[in-house]
Amino acid sequence: MGWLDRVEDQVDALTQSRALQEASRSAEAYTVLERVLRTTTDPRTRADAMVQRLSALINLGRTAEFTRAIEEASAAVRDLAEPYLHGHVNALAALAAHHQG
Repeated sequence: MGWLDRVEDQVDALTQSRALQEASRSAEAYTVLERVLRTTTDPRTRADAMVQRLSALINLGRTAEFTRAIEEASAAVRDLAEPYLHGHVNALAALAAHHQG
């Protein structure tokens, strides 16, 4: 069972945003993720979207937004017992810190 099998809402949009980022289309992925965040009430969907959004911001080099995005993603995964998400947030936070010097 994969991570997205446990997500209850907007799996297609989350899958699409992953594919967009893998194709170096992070700006488009960011738009998809913002739409997901505006419309979901599922905590797993929200957490995944927050983590993906952090990744998109890093890919786009939008360093001014890193701190807020890390805080929001960390808060979104805090209460979920999902090692996949916790690991991604920590890895992305380290990458963001590296980019910020």
